[in-house]
Amino acid sequence: MSTHSHQTLREALGAYVLGQLEPELATAVEEHLATCASCHAEYDELAPLAGMLRGVDPERAAASALPDQPPRQLDRRIDETLHALRTPERRLPRWRMAAVAGVAAVAGVAAATGVVALVWPEQPDLPPVETVAVDEISGIDASAVLVDHTWGMEIKLVGSGFEEDVAYDVVVQDEDGSRYSSGAFIGVGGNTLTCNMTSAVLRDDASKFVVRDPSGQVVVQADLRA
Repeated sequence: MSTHSHQTLREALGAYVLGQLEPELATAVEEHLATCASCHAEYDELAPLAGMLRGVDPERAAASALPDQPPRQLDRRIDETLHALRTPERRLPRWRMAAVAGVAAVAGVAAATGVVALVWPEQPDLPPVETVAVDEISGIDASAVLVDHTWGMEIKLVGSGFEEDVAYDVVVQDEDGSRYSSGAFIGVGGNTLTCNMTSAVLRDDASKFVVRDPSGQVVVQADLRA
């Protein structure tokens, strides 16, 4: 069994996907990913980025035309989302801030080498972001932001009080009352967790989402009707 803490293994994910970990820690991360759904979800987000970077041709990237600066609306949308997820009482956990710092470092390298031209188009069409009111049950503290994609809806859930090592299901209900699974996550007790859940239900068709414990009891819910 690994002697590394959950926090240490989660913060090591960025270096793991880039192949920059010592063998012993890399093995510990692999074993942890096999049992931790929330860390595996984070790995699934980071892994494609590492794959894209490995496929970059430095010479072609250096010859790419660079925009003078990132699109203004990109900065605005990032600020809005972070503001929605963070209050003076609820800050992003340290592992999440480390991941943000890693992305910022990659962006800095990209800008210096010309890879930035491969990261964003001149004026991207960014999906709408919406903060929703969440009903908290059983002492759980939570907030949620929705991202309206063309393929469905993304739920960015931040919360604490989910029982440690207990699996929770996220379900989205549409206007017809049909229910669709949007994934699952593992609780981390009093620590703050951040989950990005996805649903095949379009935002305009969604009426609510709920988070249920293994017994089926609803512990978090949000009314999504206008």
